[in-house]
Amino acid sequence: MLLQITSELRAELRSQFGVGSASAALTGSDRAKAYDGLTVLNNPALMSEQLDGKLTLGFMGVFDQFESTPNIVVNNTNLGAATRETGTVPTDVPDVYLLALGAVLPIGKSENQYRLGLSLVTPVTKLAAPASQDYYTPQYALYNADSQRLVLGLGFSFKPHDLISVGFGGQLFTTMGTTVNTRFPQRPATSRINQATEVQPAFAPQVGVVFRPALHHRLSLHWIMERDYRVDFESRNSIYLINGSAPFNFRGSQSLFYDPEVWTAAYCLEVGRFDIHTAIEYERWSHFDGQVVQVGFDTLGNLFAQDRPDTRYRDILVPRLGLQWRIAPRHAARTGYAYRPSPVPDLSGETNFLDTDRHILGAGHTWKTPWSIGGQDLRLDWHLQVHYLNPRQVNKRNSSSVGAPAVPGGPPMTVAGWVWNYGFTLSVDL
Repeated sequence: MLLQITSELRAELRSQFGVGSASAALTGSDRAKAYDGLTVLNNPALMSEQLDGKLTLGFMGVFDQFESTPNIVVNNTNLGAATRETGTVPTDVPDVYLLALGAVLPIGKSENQYRLGLSLVTPVTKLAAPASQDYYTPQYALYNADSQRLVLGLGFSFKPHDLISVGFGGQLFTTMGTTVNTRFPQRPATSRINQATEVQPAFAPQVGVVFRPALHHRLSLHWIMERDYRVDFESRNSIYLINGSAPFNFRGSQSLFYDPEVWTAAYCLEVGRFDIHTAIEYERWSHFDGQVVQVGFDTLGNLFAQDRPDTRYRDILVPRLGLQWRIAPRHAARTGYAYRPSPVPDLSGETNFLDTDRHILGAGHTWKTPWSIGGQDLRLDWHLQVHYLNPRQVNKRNSSSVGAPAVPGGPPMTVAGWVWNYGFTLSVDL
């Protein structure tokens, strides 16, 4: 019997790159002031800070240039190989292409500025492409953002006071579970497997608030809940033996996708033609222990479980800075910087979830075009964002561990490379 549970880990799109070209150019620091119709994914409270409704359509592409592994250990006798095996491991991650659609819709003309927000982020090339992973194979596991799933954002906001906006909502995803019923008869030597798979919706709530303590000053706070979408596998079997039957039951569980709980505090200062953005994010990765299958089984009254290495991730703080400069009535330039520590567990043991601290630089431009839709100007935004991975050498404690140099004392595996993110959005006021 073959047991396989598939999964891909992807860090949150909003935290990894930013949603929309304005946010990506500012490296996600725009949490206290909004510029387009994708606001519900950043902070739903910002919708009531926008004077008009907005409709936005965007495209984003991501590709990587990760450093390849040198000649390293790729298998050993502890993992079932007949002898210690060496070689190189491909580290390329498939390119990503996403479409985003967002709208901020005014509800009535009340001074409370009620707003409804909707957004949809979907991959262009595929809707789902899970892939099996293990602890040991070197892999850049935290990239590609939300490329393999549809994300629907919903939100509502209002102003209970002239100086305060409040918003709440969430993001809707899908989850999957599988149940397998199997019986292995003594004769004939064949069996029948009945499998049932369920795809269920999952909702991650979020809450935000924006406060204006003084003219040209904006403060915001945003929270979104942890999203751990797991594949649960259960196989209940009966093996027919000469003296009767015996149970033989498998159980497995794995995170299909995981996004940590995130708290974000942000500030925006409007000075003349400049918007200065700062933000700090707390990402709670410590509830996550890796995307590898956890398997157990029982038979003849005995319980068995796999011996797993420590794969607990670490909480991180992500500081962000951004600047928008209105260089002309129809043009504005944007730039941003963020520093993102790595949340992955220690790499000196058996695990090989490759990641390292990185510097993120963003740049972009907005142009209010001469074209209009329904009497409203059409705005074009574009961005380019680059992630530089701080080189990190992986020094294994055991020379036979996967990832160790093929020749003891040889050059260690190095985690390094670049990630490039580009795209554009088209927006119009409603």
